Parts: sequence; structure tokens; C-alpha cells
Amino acid sequence: MKKIIKNKVTLAILAVLNGSLLAGGAAQASSDDYSVNLKPYETINAGDVTVLDGVKQFSIEVKVKLNTLKSYTKVISKQESRTNRVQLQINSGRIVAIIGNNANSFRTTLNPVIQANKWHHIAMVFDGDLVNEQRVKVYVDGEEVQLATNRSEMPTMTTSTAADLVVGSNKFDGSIDELRVWDTALSAQDISLWRHGKINDTHAEQNKEVITSTATKRVNSLKLYWPFNDVANTTIVPAGVNTNIAGTASSTLSYVENPNYAIYGYLPSYRVNSVDKDLYKHISHVIFKSIKPNADGTLHKHLNGNDAKAEVATFMRTIKADVGDKQVKILAGIGGGHASTNGEHIPDIAANADLRAALAKNVKNYCLDNGLDGIDLNWEFPSGATEYNNWVALLAAIHAELNPQGLIFTASFRGRNGSFSHISEEQTLKLAKRSQQYLDLMIIQLQNRYDAAGNLAPYNTFVGLIDDYADYPGIDKSKLLASTPFLGVNIANQKYKLRYNDIAEKVRHGEFFDDLSGPADDVAYNAVSGSRSPVGNYSLNGVNTTVKKASYSKDIAIGGMSVWEMGNDSAEYRDDSLLKAMHQVFPLVGGKSVPTPGFTADSGTVDADSTILVNAGGSISFTDNSSHQPTSWQWSFAGGSPATSTNQVETVTYDVAGTYAVSLTVTNANGHKELTREAYIRVK
Repeated sequence: MKKIIKNKVTLAILAVLNGSLLAGGAAQASSDDYSVNLKPYETINAGDVTVLDGVKQFSIEVKVKLNTLKSYTKVISKQESRTNRVQLQINSGRIVAIIGNNANSFRTTLNPVIQANKWHHIAMVFDGDLVNEQRVKVYVDGEEVQLATNRSEMPTMTTSTAADLVVGSNKFDGSIDELRVWDTALSAQDISLWRHGKINDTHAEQNKEVITSTATKRVNSLKLYWPFNDVANTTIVPAGVNTNIAGTASSTLSYVENPNYAIYGYLPSYRVNSVDKDLYKHISHVIFKSIKPNADGTLHKHLNGNDAKAEVATFMRTIKADVGDKQVKILAGIGGGHASTNGEHIPDIAANADLRAALAKNVKNYCLDNGLDGIDLNWEFPSGATEYNNWVALLAAIHAELNPQGLIFTASFRGRNGSFSHISEEQTLKLAKRSQQYLDLMIIQLQNRYDAAGNLAPYNTFVGLIDDYADYPGIDKSKLLASTPFLGVNIANQKYKLRYNDIAEKVRHGEFFDDLSGPADDVAYNAVSGSRSPVGNYSLNGVNTTVKKASYSKDIAIGGMSVWEMGNDSAEYRDDSLLKAMHQVFPLVGGKSVPTPGFTADSGTVDADSTILVNAGGSISFTDNSSHQPTSWQWSFAGGSPATSTNQVETVTYDVAGTYAVSLTVTNANGHKELTREAYIRVK
């Protein structure tokens, strides 16, 4: 248990405690993250890597996915002879760690720990200053695994040899990624927190201060780093950040793009104007909460049906401006809160085919009007066979409208323990399986689940719940997003809550001290009475737990994670930002997005089919509402005058009766996209 006592907490200490984490971009079509396939006898040669010669400490990390498990498969080898070598092998699923210095000294895992056709992170750590049985440690997927005792004592120092470091072998058949060789014995925490992270200067061992007798100097402990992302080099593996050792391939390298992931950031209306704009570079989707349906399937133009609140359009403009041209999809959240009640009308709408069709058409038009990328539907929650069937019918109706337009459709499943959860775990698993054919992603609401002690969304509880979904027969786990909270809850009285950022601020200023009760949970205890909460303890997910959850989600190959809610996070530049921590695990594309077109007709009347009506000789004013900062516009107005326009806003006159389409193509420096709305204008 680690403690930082009140009044001694500094940002630097907090960063060391939590692990400083790297920044990055946001996700879309390509992850810019690759691995390399190696067939038997294909190798990569790093030359004589002297960091492994005659040393008392080193660490090797690598990600491996083997197509088949064979005996004594060399993964990484620097071998002069059987008794003089450093080698990492996989023997029918067991790991063999060899440190030979005039003896064939090795350790092997007790049991098979590597599975075929599954990615594993493997770390081999050597520290000759420790006692014999602790000199070599092996970690698989961030956890230390037990090693068997063997005949020879482990040496206190590696051998010195001119042999080259070789990756791959005559038996290696699979994929490899993220190879790192360090001149130090990495800590268990560094291995756990950084096994999915891209290395940068904030890693504790990548750029640390060492005090000598004459001065303090900075030391880079990372000596070889191959991220395998430079696909332009097919025979050479370039050196990664702050390293200079390249590799030469024995044959042309075969690169494979790693899977894409999603990080969903929910953003309620009351956070839109206060969220740190730089956090958008750490998410793939932002979901504005919430748009409320009316009883007739239309959408209320105000939040929660309350005219006293600011109009949704104002918030949408702010979100689009803050996102800019980052590759972040913008979605509207439909429903939420107490959506099982008639206050939001979803149960009644879902029960009626005409109302389902009306809501489906209205949410589609809302996206096309506002340049949005899709919607997230939240009904908390259907109950009983009739409502389950109605829910699926509602999804089918909305999917039929959104899918032809290429619009994203996601939905939330299962909620908190308590009054708003009317559906059991088994029922919601079955419902998710029935629903997935209509959805791009399914958000599993785990952010408000408690363990028996009252802790909020602890790691072990998270693992058990998400496994229920990922392992359920017939569920496509790549569509699952696991949610996590960005807040703290008082264990004694759960109605008392604090934003994660508020707790982090108190930690930084000494009003809280941080107490990590083991690797699973981050718990902050209130040391002084604050104006917003009583004295007591708060359970929360800090950097450690967030990284562990994200790493587990990636290990089991679900689609990513969602957060409630991104406005609770620390500022992006701080080391304790949870979105930055999560982004360390999930590689998301940096860079910019092409515009998402959207437009409205600001005059004329609207009929039941959402067609704009105008009398012959009348005029319609068209307004561009596109996202991602278009810089040019190309309109096409069939049957109108002018027939085309390059203005952002245009007024068009229609003289001849008929039904007409309107098209808009929007362009920025990153590309262009077209939206055509068929039968959008009807002239009487």
C-alpha cells in the first residue's frame, strides 16, 4: 500500500505514482498502428546489441501472436553458444528465459501461459543483484508468472558476446510488435501500465534523473525500440523514439494493420462550455447528452423538454467548433436518464409501429440537418418480453433509416443497481445478442456498478461484468464498449459524489491524500472537510485502474471503452488526465477529418414526411451546418434558381411544381464529402 501524506502531495509525485502518460490523436479509418508477420526462417537482425553484454540488469518487452505453438521456439536471441547467450523462447506455450554465462542457465514457467492465435505481451526482466531465485522474472500480459527452479544457478551478470541480436527463428510463425530492450530492470508497475503504451519521455525509465558525485544527469534507459509502424520500410526496421538501433530483415517485411478501437466521451449539456477542448484529441466519438423525444416521435428542440434550458443547437455549434477538424465523430444522444418512464416517451414510441417510424425518420433528419455522424440511443431499460420485442423493433426501424445514409447507430445496455434497472444480467445479455445486428457499437454501462464494500466500479468487478458479455455465445465482442466512471463516490453515502478533476485538484493541493489499496482500485480519502462533501472516503478510478481496465479491454479484443463523462476529467496537459491514460492503451489515429455535410432549409413548411413545402415562385433559404470546418461548398439545387452555388448560405427560387433533390459537397484540406437529400423540396 502506497501513501502520500497530506500537504506533501505535489504534481510531480502524483505523476510518478500514477504513471505519466502520453498524448495523441483520435480514431477513424486507419489506426496508424501496425505489427509484422514473420514466417519460419524469416528473421530481423539488430546487430551486436551491446546493452545485453556483461551487464547486471536488462529488460526485454515484446508483443507476440503465434499461429501455432511449437517446441523451443526462439523469439529473441543473442547466442554465441548454448552456454553463452541471452534468449527468450516459447516452448509449447511455456516461456523459457535463458541467461547463459558459461552455463546453460534458464528458468521456465510452470505451465503454458501463451495461447495460439492470441496477442500476448511478454516481459523478461534480469537483475543480477538479487538472490538467485529472483534474478529473472517473467511477466505475461502485465502480470508476473511463476517460474520453476532449474539445475543451474542464474548468473549475476550476462555473458559478453559478439553475437547479433536476432528476432524470429526457424520455428517462429506468427506476428510481433513493440519490441523494447532496456538497460535496467523494469518495475512491475511500469510493465503493467505501459505494456500497451507508446513510449515517450514521460516513461519513468525512458528519461530519468541520475545523481552522480559531480552532477545530476538525465539517462535514457531505452536502448532498442521497434514499434513496427513504419510501413514504408520493407527491409529495414527503423529505430523508435530516442533510440538508434535499426534492424535488417532477412526478407521483405509483411505489415498488418492492428485493430481500430473507439473511445466514447459522453458530454452532458452542463459540461459543453466547461470541458477542456484539448481532451478531444484523446477520443474517437463525442456523444452530446441529450435530445428528448416528444410523444409523437418528433424531437424536442430544448433539453429535457424544458424551455428554460439553452437550445440544443447552441450546444451543437459549440461542440462542432471545439472538435474542429479533428478526427472525432459527433453523435447525438437520444433519451437517457429516466427513459423507462413516459417522461421521455420511448416505451410508448417503441410500442407503436407508426411512432417508431416517425422517431427513426426524425433522428435521421436531425443528423442530416446538423452535420452529425449518428446517434446513441439510451432507454434505461426495457422490462419484460413485450418491451424487449419493442426495443428490437425500434432498433430495426432506426437502423433502416440511418444505415443507408452511412450514419452511426449505437445504444446502451444495462444500468446501475437500483430503481432504474428493470432487467437482469441474463436478460440484457440475450437482448444485446438480439440487438447487435442493428448496431455499430453497444455501450455496456459498467460505470455505476458497486462491489460489496461499496467501491465504485472496481477493476475486478469490471472484469467479471465485461466477461459476461464478451464470452456470451453469439455476441460479437468487437462491438462492445465497456464504460468507466470519471468521478468519485462516497463509500458511506453514495449520494455524495465528486468530479474526478475535483478530487485530483484536492490531491494536488494536499486536501486529500492518495491511498492506492492495491493494483485494482484507486481510493482517495478526504483529509479535511470540504464545502462540497462531508469528511469521508471516496472510491474512484484513477490512472492505474483506468489503464488496467483499458488494457484488459484490449487484451480480450472488445471494441474499446466509453466514459461518463469527459467533462469530469483533469485538464489535458496534466499527467493525471484519465482520457490521456486511456488513449495510451488504445492507438487512435491522429490528424484531421474531412467535413461531415449537413444543411437545413430555413423557410417553407415541413410535411409529415419531412419534405420542405413551397409554393411555385417561392424561395427557400439553405444554411450549411456541416461539421469539421469545411472551407468550400458546392450546392446543387435541382429545379431551382440558381441551380448551383458555392456560397455557404444560399437562397433558391422554385418556379415549377415538382419534387426535387438538394446536394451539398463540403471540402477542407483533408478531403471532401457529399450529402444528397432526395425528394427534399416539394413545389406546389
